[in-house]
Amino acid sequence: MSRGTKLQKIFGSKLNFVIFCCLISAIMYFSYFAIFGNKGALNYFKIRQELNQKQETRLELETNLKAKQEKINKMQPESLDLDLLDEQTRKNLGHGKENEVVVPF
Repeated sequence: MSRGTKLQKIFGSKLNFVIFCCLISAIMYFSYFAIFGNKGALNYFKIRQELNQKQETRLELETNLKAKQEKINKMQPESLDLDLLDEQTRKNLGHGKENEVVVPF
């Protein structure tokens, strides 16, 4: 049995063989880009990881912002916290009591 007759037995004709090869090529092409392309699976997981990191950073920044806003609110004239005022005066202006020695860092 020759090679041509085996292929003819499997595919029936040359046209069927060409169609089969085109389909296999198309499947391989789309599979490759579904995994490795710009919108593929690998890029999806990379972007997902970046998104999680950005969300963690955002939460840290929001926490920091809330702490600073609370500090600002405590320094407002209508709700002045004298301990905070004293702490900030000593820290930023270098003021202290008569017996104290201020060592700035």
